[in-house]
Amino acid sequence: MVLLEKELALDYICEGPDREAGVCVHIDHCQHRDLGDEIKFCTNETAPIVCCPVNSFIATAHLPLLTECETNYQRFRPKSVDFAEGGPLDEDGTSRHPHSVMIGWKVNRTATNWHCMGTLINRNTVLTTASCTNSVKRRSPDVISIGESDVSRINDGEAQIIGVKETVRYQSYNSKTRDGDIAVLKLESEVSNQCITKCLPRHSINTNAVPACLWRDLNRTPFYAHQVQFDKRTMTAHDKNLVHNRDCQQFTSHTDLNNDQMCWQEFRLRPDGQDAPNCAHKGDPFVSWQRQSNNVYLPYLVGLYSYGDKERCATGEPVLATRITSYINWISLYM
Repeated sequence: MVLLEKELALDYICEGPDREAGVCVHIDHCQHRDLGDEIKFCTNETAPIVCCPVNSFIATAHLPLLTECETNYQRFRPKSVDFAEGGPLDEDGTSRHPHSVMIGWKVNRTATNWHCMGTLINRNTVLTTASCTNSVKRRSPDVISIGESDVSRINDGEAQIIGVKETVRYQSYNSKTRDGDIAVLKLESEVSNQCITKCLPRHSINTNAVPACLWRDLNRTPFYAHQVQFDKRTMTAHDKNLVHNRDCQQFTSHTDLNNDQMCWQEFRLRPDGQDAPNCAHKGDPFVSWQRQSNNVYLPYLVGLYSYGDKERCATGEPVLATRITSYINWISLYM
């Protein structure tokens, strides 16, 4: 059934067919699965403006903050991706994932416990999971490091170490169900774009510290991604495939999976024919490289590792991740 409210316009507050509060947005900014069988159109304009339930849309006011990632740093993005090797390398062999961040807790004045990881989404904002930020004595992290993928080389001069000014966990995070497992770290200063040692020829930007973009398509999820894993020593990238939520609920232990979560699996076999281990660590990102019309590849953050039973994931069971599109509006408030 289609309803029409001619007096409503873009960004107006509306009431859906089920009396749920909503906002009038372009249909492409609303998750189609949340529209239901009855669709209320807000205007009779050419562009389809629908009444979309709150938390099921990308607020138009936030779009500039989200899209600037795609327009910035274009000439520093890779023009080729070797998926067999875990992602792209720049011309001089710098990091395949220059948005990957180590998150640390100070032990004393000179030592830091690098415990989990996050993803740089702009010059002073890192996205990770709430479970990562609670993982050391339930104390918020102190610092992040970007520009180096090996802890043993973190003090060799290439890495930037920046203090964490504020940790913002999603307000309804539940550590038992893993609902709302997402957090934002606001940094004390911006990540520098000045070249240190590893730079593209003729350029002065640090290509080991470039933000990733956020996946915003509410109606499509990439089937393939790289999971950047951090084992408290080094970062490595692994190929992963999306497992449909329905299949994940039916064939795995993740029976309580909801629409704000997603499942990923490494479709690789051991020499004996058994499934390869599929375990990960809190905050590990799932990044999809998408080719643009100008032949540049952009990294899109699709999900963040949240949970996987150690015994089951060791035998190849899919792991649970936080779905980025479900929290786009909330994330944009802190960018």
